[in-house]
Amino acid sequence: MNQIYLLFFLMILLFHAPRRLWPVIQDNYKPQAAESTHVSAFFAYLTRMYASLISAIEYFIRLDDTEKEFISSLVVPKTLAKGDYLLREGQVCREVGFIQTGLIRYYQTKDDGEEITMHFGRENEFTCNYQSFLDHSISLTAIQCLEPSEILVIPYDNLQRLYEEVREGQKFGRLACEYIYLQAQRQLRSMYTDGPEQRYRNFVNNYPDLQQRVPQYYISSFVGVKPPSLSRIRKRLAL
Repeated sequence: MNQIYLLFFLMILLFHAPRRLWPVIQDNYKPQAAESTHVSAFFAYLTRMYASLISAIEYFIRLDDTEKEFISSLVVPKTLAKGDYLLREGQVCREVGFIQTGLIRYYQTKDDGEEITMHFGRENEFTCNYQSFLDHSISLTAIQCLEPSEILVIPYDNLQRLYEEVREGQKFGRLACEYIYLQAQRQLRSMYTDGPEQRYRNFVNNYPDLQQRVPQYYISSFVGVKPPSLSRIRKRLAL
């Protein structure tokens, strides 16, 4: 019974204390043998709960069970409603997110107030304004939820711990940055070299499941045309 109370106390502490204390609790709490089983089971539960994030990291590097538990202890879960912001224009991005469920869009606002949709993010993708995150500059891009979303975030300091304390953490950081760079280059090249119809084809090919989830005016903004023009493109392509 004492072990059950201990586990219950740890759950309350971990979910309601500041998340920066998670690694401290994990590193410094030294349970007795009988208690250790329950504590280990709890961190194993966290690892299972964040399995999609762990799998995404394992796309780049290998992780053992101890590293999976350690990474899980660095994560802060966030529940956001439709219309909520993970990041607003004018804020500094201080965390990397992983979309467990839901859908987001990235946009910037022009001087005349028009919002330009730049990108979409869906389940099992990382999300962040990486420029603001890396150099701590003010973000010109907003990240907004288009659906109720469950996002797992890793604050900047926690990510540095991942880089330093996971065996291949530095490799993960490098490969992830290379992947993000290539994605950004493809999108930038398409923006300058492809016409609206080809950009829409690219959207359909890259996001085949999003046509029914994203409002058409956001898609038209992403493609770079007005909604009536997008309707004509869709009719020509019979999509």
